[in-house]
Amino acid sequence: GGLTYAEYQTLRVVNTAWSPGSLWAQVSGSTGPGLMSWDTTEAGMQKFMAGETTTAIKSGNWNDPATWDNGIPDGTTDVIITSPYSVTLTQNEACSNITIGNGGMLVTGTHTLTITESLVNTGTVSSVNGHIIIYGDWNNTGTYTTGNNSSVEFAGSSNAAVRGSTSFQNLVISKGSPGTILTIEGIAEVRNSTYANFTLNSGLIKIISGGQFNIRRNEGFTIPADGGIEVDGGTLS
Repeated sequence: GGLTYAEYQTLRVVNTAWSPGSLWAQVSGSTGPGLMSWDTTEAGMQKFMAGETTTAIKSGNWNDPATWDNGIPDGTTDVIITSPYSVTLTQNEACSNITIGNGGMLVTGTHTLTITESLVNTGTVSSVNGHIIIYGDWNNTGTYTTGNNSSVEFAGSSNAAVRGSTSFQNLVISKGSPGTILTIEGIAEVRNSTYANFTLNSGLIKIISGGQFNIRRNEGFTIPADGGIEVDGGTLS
């Protein structure tokens, strides 16, 4: 459910006489138009019709309704930030899925953004001394900047994945149990910094073929009874 097309600009419904499972949409963006489908169950369409996606229409603060075309996001709202807009947190906030397109920017400041689903970033996430708590996938092919006290925590009890390439300052894994898997499909590293840290509270980190998990810090870490690391064709260093 929801649109995760990184260069989202316009949406046109092709089949307006929809029935569950039959609706398609045409999406136009800077990389050209294409057809895609999404959750067309009745529940999914009710969510779509309710307009639970909001897109930045100007640079501004997250909690300013003038920043968005469909109201201030909350934990049930999908968020889209595209070029040339920059959205800044002035307090702790939450959203469902968030997409930062090429040329778009999210600035957390010293605040916490809770993402109840997934992140797609082809633009810039500036989290200097801020915190991100994410329950779904981390897809980063853009820029992610941090400061000494910034952190990313993978939380919840659902499987998730890390894709693209990201250098984390403070990385926390809290996925509940060894039965919940955080799959490293891209490159994830914890920086070699005095202030950097890696904490595995719970969950299984699985590094598959093509994936790399690099812990640059000289200090060790503890693998608890509720956690683990599995190298399945990937690289752990």
